[in-house]
Amino acid sequence: MLDGPNQVVLPDQVVIDELPARGTMCRTDLDDAACATNAAKIGPDADDRVGGCDNIRITIPATGPFQIAYFRVSD
Repeated sequence: MLDGPNQVVLPDQVVIDELPARGTMCRTDLDDAACATNAAKIGPDADDRVGGCDNIRITIPATGPFQIAYFRVSD
């Protein structure tokens, strides 16, 4: 994701490389190329910008492990 006035991609590659060794890493940039032109994404549709396509739902049950799932919803 591009962030800030300098358009830096976050997280940087060092963080991306390190996180899987520490547990589960969930990414929201799985299909950024197609997301820019998606006509039914969360937020402004087909705005030539990434974001709003790869969403993560984390369910925290009363007992047991967290449940993590990717889902693509539209507005």
